[in-house]
Amino acid sequence: IRTDGNLLLKGNTIRYNHSINYGALHISSGTQIEFCTESLNNIYLNHGTRGNDLTIFGIEQTSVVVDTFTVLYPDKHFVMYHNQNIPDFSLTINHGKIEPVAADLYVSPDGCDTNSGLSPAEPLQTMAMAMIKIQPDSLQQRTIHVAEGIYSKSLNNQLFPVSLRSHTALVGADKATTILDGENSYPLIHAISHPDSWGVPIRNFTVRNFTIINGGNLLRSFECTPVRLFYVLDFILENIDVTESHTNGMSKVGSTSVGDSIIRNLHVYNNSGGSGVGFSQLENEFELYAENIRVRNNVPDFLPQGGWGRGMTISPNSVDPITEESRVTIVNLEVTGNHISNVPDFWSHLPRGNLEILGSCTYRIVNATIGDNTSTNLTGGGLTIGELVRHAELINSIVYGNSPNNIAVQNSTGVVQGHAYISHSLIQGGEDGILYFQNPNIVVHWGEGNIDADPLWLGDIDPEYSGEYPYMLHIDSPARNAGTMDIPDFEFPNFDLAGNPRVYGSSIDMGAYEWNPLSVVDDDFLFDTVKPHDYNLHNYPNPVVALQGMGRGNGVGTTISFILLEAGEAIVDIYNVKGQFVKRAFNAYAPAGEYSVLWNGTDEQGRVVATGFYVYKLQINGEMVATGRCTFIK
Repeated sequence: IRTDGNLLLKGNTIRYNHSINYGALHISSGTQIEFCTESLNNIYLNHGTRGNDLTIFGIEQTSVVVDTFTVLYPDKHFVMYHNQNIPDFSLTINHGKIEPVAADLYVSPDGCDTNSGLSPAEPLQTMAMAMIKIQPDSLQQRTIHVAEGIYSKSLNNQLFPVSLRSHTALVGADKATTILDGENSYPLIHAISHPDSWGVPIRNFTVRNFTIINGGNLLRSFECTPVRLFYVLDFILENIDVTESHTNGMSKVGSTSVGDSIIRNLHVYNNSGGSGVGFSQLENEFELYAENIRVRNNVPDFLPQGGWGRGMTISPNSVDPITEESRVTIVNLEVTGNHISNVPDFWSHLPRGNLEILGSCTYRIVNATIGDNTSTNLTGGGLTIGELVRHAELINSIVYGNSPNNIAVQNSTGVVQGHAYISHSLIQGGEDGILYFQNPNIVVHWGEGNIDADPLWLGDIDPEYSGEYPYMLHIDSPARNAGTMDIPDFEFPNFDLAGNPRVYGSSIDMGAYEWNPLSVVDDDFLFDTVKPHDYNLHNYPNPVVALQGMGRGNGVGTTISFILLEAGEAIVDIYNVKGQFVKRAFNAYAPAGEYSVLWNGTDEQGRVVATGFYVYKLQINGEMVATGRCTFIK
């Protein structure tokens, strides 16, 4: 409602409305609205991202009186009031439509929003209703358990985006089997508050185990980011895939003000529009820890005004200088195959990298693979360091194959000189290949252990390699065992980006991947004397996921493929990580050629195997010639 006159609301009922931005009743840009105290209004069971039922913006609305509201004691999930000078606001409610539940809740595609939601046997259908019903507790996170399945507006009446609440966890059954589909019309997950909003920001929440597809809308911008976390603090984002999402210039995963937050196992790929991942305007004192992040094949969309692509950008608030306690740590990062074009003239004179660190804080990037990114901006390409960066470290990383530049250091607008430290990394072109743009106020310190060589990625060495991780290292890669484990105040994660042990033996590799994975298996068993990818032995899909209950049939399986170089007796056996025999998947005398066999996730007795890592071995005429591995998720 926007009016410069006087408006009286009397005897209205506002319910069941859905918005991807403000809630049902949005009051702004005018004088106060009078709520009749005799013929009362009702406002309930609406859905929006900035106050489901009521948003008051830019005016001093001192009082609201209603008969029935969604809940009797609403927080900012239902009412958002933001104003530079927050007055003594009075909200009078006679009745609540929903009684909040101080317990975990359950959601299923086959559920019903009239169920209790208190058990898997009586699940709710929509995550929106679960967020309305749950009673947050600042002393413990309450969890909304989301069963496996595909969730969309058309299939099961989902109201997107899911609007997150403080002290709650939204947890899918498994990333591969719990899918949120925006149908190219809706954003999927939002947590939006405001620096000037009523109360503290949305904080202390968790989102885990989802695949997000078709999020966003090319005809909209801010409101249609697939994952948008605006002015939020202290969150965990874990086991999330974002793919096939198309936005009008906005990041696929975007956050503003992170507090002390953790992001793990985030994969953002095959999207168009703005950046794959973007963090900006962070708090003046914050700590962001990101582990196992994969940002690949994010490009501009086909609309000239629809975004200029990019992989990942981190741009904290332009505070100069910022405190040393504010830091971003990223370990096991892959930024590959992303593209930048359509850069607006306002920005085109600056280096635009597919990994940009631009703001004033302390950065530590460990075991990153930044490769095969491109830009039409002649000063952009791979990694860009600039704009208020005070202290940045790049350790154990590979920056190779980016065009037109691998690393660009741009002019800093800060008054304090910045420093960038590069050590134990493979940098194409070496120190002399770094582009210094406009005499930057940042000193690059070229440390020990740096090399300039071809990293020998598997996908480059073997053009027929079709595995999920083409940027894994070949056995002969110069990046093998070339990293350092001597990093002060740092603890390496247990696994690399592919889920293999991060440290193999007594040394560590450069880049996001560790060669010769599965150190829990004896070397002689796993690889013997052959290279792991001879005979083009591989499987797809990987991981292998049980698909029951997803409307895709009752099958489960992965296709193991290989090439016989000459005729012979071929055997493919499957083992668990303890070296125990699971199943013989292929056994035949065959002429030279290409072969494939489906493994349906069962053992010799037809029983479905447990979740975990599995190894398959190819034998030719009694000799083991190649091995591979896959992950099975039950």
